[in-house]
Amino acid sequence: MSEGCHMDRSEPLRLVNKAPDRDRMPDLCTMKRWMMYSLFVVLGGLAGWAYWNWYGCTEGCAITGQWWTSTAYGGVMGYLVLGMVMPKKASTEQEPS
Repeated sequence: MSEGCHMDRSEPLRLVNKAPDRDRMPDLCTMKRWMMYSLFVVLGGLAGWAYWNWYGCTEGCAITGQWWTSTAYGGVMGYLVLGMVMPKKASTEQEPS
C-alpha cells in the first residue's frame, strides 16, 4: 500500500462544470487508510459479536458476558491489529544530512 498510494496531480481532474480545487481534494493515501481502519473495526466488531454468540459465557465474564462489550472489544482489537501491520505514512520531508 506504500507505492501507488499517491495521485498524479500534474493532470487536471475532470469535474462536471467545475474546476478542481486542489487545496480541498482529499489525499488518496488518507482515504485508503481511513477505509482500511473502518473495515477492520467493523470486522473486529463482527468477530467479537460472533465470539459472544457462540462461545460467550452468561455469568461473571467482563468482556464476553454481554454482546455489546464483546462487540466493542472486537472493534478495538481490529483497530489495534491493523495499526500493527499497516505501514506508516511516507514522510514527504527529507531528513537533513
